[in-house]
Amino acid sequence: MLCLTSLAVVLAFSTQLAFAADASSVIAKLYQIGNGTVQITNDTAAFTGGVSGLPYALQVQQDAVIVHEYAEFGTMESNAAAPFEEASIDVADVLLTLSDQVTSTLKGVQGKASTFGELGPIVLATLYQLRLDTNALANATIAKMTEDIQAIAPIAVEQLNAAFDGAIAAYGGNVPTTGSSNK
Repeated sequence: MLCLTSLAVVLAFSTQLAFAADASSVIAKLYQIGNGTVQITNDTAAFTGGVSGLPYALQVQQDAVIVHEYAEFGTMESNAAAPFEEASIDVADVLLTLSDQVTSTLKGVQGKASTFGELGPIVLATLYQLRLDTNALANATIAKMTEDIQAIAPIAVEQLNAAFDGAIAAYGGNVPTTGSSNK
């Protein structure tokens, strides 16, 4: 029954995308990602390590899964949307604000590397996934913007990738060496 319900939700959402995806819906998804990022920041700050901190560690992981899902849906919406045209500046503004939030969150996660200790491999896997999600969303969203914004948008993506790379390195991960956008 759960599988049928999940399938129905996915089909309903996919149908909605065919008719409703536009700059406004992408902006709404970016705001959802921002809210999820704030949750990751708060729960990471509350994590103190050890058994007593385990609920916060689990919450950080749950928050990351939610952000992952929002990013996937945001990518789908960007891909389904018509070019943003005049709304490109609005989308870019929200994207830059989100970029600052994500960078701040990543610095917080990076600073807690020793606190996460043995949970580090889980955090590392999550960082790799969210980096991929971020690049997919950025590529899909930037592709719908006007040419003038497309020309400068890669700077923000590079900064985000640098923040991800710093956090990944703090958890002992390998930082990608070829290209930074993971297209």
